[in-house]
Amino acid sequence: MTRFEAIGSTRRTSAQTGSGSISHLPAKTRPTTDHATAPIDPAPQPPPKPFAQPIRSIRTFESAIENIIAGIERTRLRSGDRLPNEGDLSQQLGISKPTLRQALRVLERSGLLSVKQGKAGGIFLRSDYLPTEAISSNIATEEHSVLETLRARRIIETAITHEAMKAATADDVHEIERTVDLLLVIGIGSAQVLRADMMFHRAVARAAHNHVLEETLQFVYRHLAPVRDAYQESVEEAALVHRIHRRQLDAMAARDPAQLDRALDFHFHFLEDRVAQSLGKSWADLFGANSHRRGRPRSGG
Repeated sequence: MTRFEAIGSTRRTSAQTGSGSISHLPAKTRPTTDHATAPIDPAPQPPPKPFAQPIRSIRTFESAIENIIAGIERTRLRSGDRLPNEGDLSQQLGISKPTLRQALRVLERSGLLSVKQGKAGGIFLRSDYLPTEAISSNIATEEHSVLETLRARRIIETAITHEAMKAATADDVHEIERTVDLLLVIGIGSAQVLRADMMFHRAVARAAHNHVLEETLQFVYRHLAPVRDAYQESVEEAALVHRIHRRQLDAMAARDPAQLDRALDFHFHFLEDRVAQSLGKSWADLFGANSHRRGRPRSGG
């Protein structure tokens, strides 16, 4: 018997016996039109909820960790269950794959997840117990690694850019300028800002005409990839990055070392200030003259 037939038979039974009317039926199933011409449409099913919610925070890898844990709890996964794959997770969270891998690395080291490679691989829940202390300790270690990378960047990129300023040809300067102008495109999104930014840094490194220096800068930026998710999607963001790049290019074109040092300091502050803000610290605490004296966080918390 179909749902439509069940409702019809109930009505006929009530009318024949005189024992009642159809008012006892729920309003959503009570027939209001002729049975022969008005089939009842099935109730629409709500779309499935995503495992994770988009991240709206500068502190992206930590927010990713929180969102993944919330997704595990909300979907009631158990040990051995599979999480969404890397591509789906990064899309749902609205972050890059390097940032997601940073979060997964913390959760794997902490014993919550198991990340397996290959065709039969995936991301799996390893434990039903939430290792909060281990996660906190591994987050601190990951944060320390980010700070080390940003400090190393100042030293390495400063040296490479000064070498590029001395070695750059007119064609090199023109190519760097082309990457700067890409930021002027109307309606540019955060993904395009990131690509234009990376193209700028690669063009500067190529201008040094030294393959080892090029590879060294690329190595630094691979480590910086998760931090660069701090870029925001707005016209103001693209304009700020354009101003930073233009200021550096003008200093290089003028072949003025002091001007270039000021431009680079302004450039480095862009990410450093955001990381400091996300950690609730001042720039001086993390990147000032005495910051390098602070040792690696202890694994015991």
